[in-house]
Amino acid sequence: LVRLGHSDSQGILDGTVHVFSKLDGTNAVVWHDEAGFHCGSRSNELVTHDNHGFKAWATSDDPVAVRLRDMARDYPGTVFYGEWLVRNVFKDYEGTAWRRFYLFDAFEPNCLTDVMEGTVRGEGQYFHYDYLAARAAQYGQYCVPPIAVLLCPTPQYVEALTEQATFLTLN
Repeated sequence: LVRLGHSDSQGILDGTVHVFSKLDGTNAVVWHDEAGFHCGSRSNELVTHDNHGFKAWATSDDPVAVRLRDMARDYPGTVFYGEWLVRNVFKDYEGTAWRRFYLFDAFEPNCLTDVMEGTVRGEGQYFHYDYLAARAAQYGQYCVPPIAVLLCPTPQYVEALTEQATFLTLN
């Protein structure tokens, strides 16, 4: 997540821009490599600990979790980023929204990626949203839908869309 106006956001509104609701749970990632299936939080691989029940769910026999592992296995080395929706600061989500993994990005490296350090050795690419959404649907995964897809919007226009950031919220 990059804030508009911050130095890291330079050029972020150039070209086609997808605008999404921000979910308020906990960051979660999954990937599959030669060692098998992995789960992580924002900055740690979940080996001996869990992340608010994410690892327990992701490695369970829940059909959605099984298909998530299938997706990771079918795209080896690809890191799938999402939000594990558990109670955090914002608590007004629909009752059925909780304890689900919502995909919002995927990175496919061309070579070795240090997932937990967030560094890439070599090159790779992020999935285009339409491709990610299609793969998510194919594997029965939840994907955060865009509020809008815009061409070179102004910061003011994007900020005005915050009123529409109601994905999964109680109205």
